[in-house]
Amino acid sequence: MTQGSETSVLNRATRLAVSRVLSLIAKGERLIATNKRAPADTIGSPSTVNNELFYEWRSQTYSFLVSFLGEKSVYAREFDRVCTVARTFDARTGNGILQ
Repeated sequence: MTQGSETSVLNRATRLAVSRVLSLIAKGERLIATNKRAPADTIGSPSTVNNELFYEWRSQTYSFLVSFLGEKSVYAREFDRVCTVARTFDARTGNGILQ
């Protein structure tokens, strides 16, 4: 491979990675928009997001982070640690990690 073709491959890979991150962020925003507040008379119950969409987004995002950055990367580990349940807080935090 020549230096020019290596650069071209890297540029293409970078564009694809950026495109995927932006797509996952947009999906996270759509997820956050499904926010449901806990009933006013419920104490200590967090607001939630769509369960099915949350786990779809979470698995796609974690898979991307591990594939692109590695399982031991700070981003993948932090995402896995804080983004665990279909709560609005988890979705916002996970999307923040992507940003």
